[in-house]
Amino acid sequence: MVKKLPAGSADIQDRDKRIKKQSHYKIGQALEESSKELSTDMPLHHVLLNSGDLEKSLAECIVDSELETESKVVRRLKLILDKEIQEISTLKRNVSRTLQEYASITRNYEAAKRLDEPQAKINNIKDQQEQCEVRLEKERDMWAAQMFELIAKEDVIVHCIRDYVLNQRNYHERALHKVNTSLANIQDIIESTVKSRFGTSLNDHLASTNRQISYIIELCVCCLVENGLHEEGLLRVGCASTKLRRMKHALEAQHVKTPLSVDYQDPHVIGSILKLYLRELPEPLLTFKHYDDFIRTVERHSEQERKAAIKATLEKLPKANYDNLRYLTKFLWLVTQNVEYNKMSSHNLAIVMSPNMLWPRRDENNPDDYMGQVNSSSAVNIIIDLMINHWDYFFEGDVDFFVTLQR
Repeated sequence: MVKKLPAGSADIQDRDKRIKKQSHYKIGQALEESSKELSTDMPLHHVLLNSGDLEKSLAECIVDSELETESKVVRRLKLILDKEIQEISTLKRNVSRTLQEYASITRNYEAAKRLDEPQAKINNIKDQQEQCEVRLEKERDMWAAQMFELIAKEDVIVHCIRDYVLNQRNYHERALHKVNTSLANIQDIIESTVKSRFGTSLNDHLASTNRQISYIIELCVCCLVENGLHEEGLLRVGCASTKLRRMKHALEAQHVKTPLSVDYQDPHVIGSILKLYLRELPEPLLTFKHYDDFIRTVERHSEQERKAAIKATLEKLPKANYDNLRYLTKFLWLVTQNVEYNKMSSHNLAIVMSPNMLWPRRDENNPDDYMGQVNSSSAVNIIIDLMINHWDYFFEGDVDFFVTLQR
């Protein structure tokens, strides 16, 4: 698309030929052509189509000064795409090179066995083969993650196009109505885009998706319910950073669908994604507002008093937070019912999950308050442990984990 953006003005000719030589007309064609390469359910597809139609309309009343706008848009898109594509190309070459190396080592290994070479030599080649295989998998993950990262920048490209449309209004007073109409359509597409991104507030995500339970929470929980409850160290054992980064960007790019492909079925990766999503919420699930209330509950003298105080504080939570907390803690309770396999008691789960469910606002005057952080972490551990162990006390009814997903 960027390569097709024109860099010069058209000659003075008859109206039809002049319109076709105008930069906006060519941009309109390029945008429409680019949209054909995208799935029709992608917001960028509709933005490109909408913008293409606008550009052809603006071509009828364009002036030479519009070229300045074109150059700014070209430059912004180029900065995004050149960097990402160059990195993707480099990673692709690395994968191809390692794949060739792996094939060569495999041939050597087979030849050594066939020629009955010394066992030490065969073992040495086998070790090389295994090391190369590990390196190949890592490079494939890095390559895939980089491609998903580019796809996940769709909203950046959309906003770039929107800014381009906004600039046209300064130069085309006669086309102002068309520009505003197009801009409104693009804005509607942006606002209706599913916000399942990491770092998006829970309320924004639920509102944009018309959901009661966060999509990422439900996806992770359902996958672990089906294929993870017996996994030893579930939610405690981590995963390779490349695996975590790949799945995160795949989710942001809306590439992950159920049932999960084999690339995304590792329970430890899914568990790490769940913790990462909770940790990257702008506000913890138990909220900043009620942080002090929750911490004070631990100061009660008996467990029954603590439980009563925690329950009273839970009832103050916003409905979205309460519903998602109820759903999540029911899953954590289910994990403890399989403790003989996964070795994850409520105490162990509280240790690994509590830092992702409640934390204090950063104290700008005392950012390194280590003892305060330790004390609050200990208190939150107790709260989460109680919620898991006594789920039926804090919450009513039962939970169907498969709210929108199917088994």
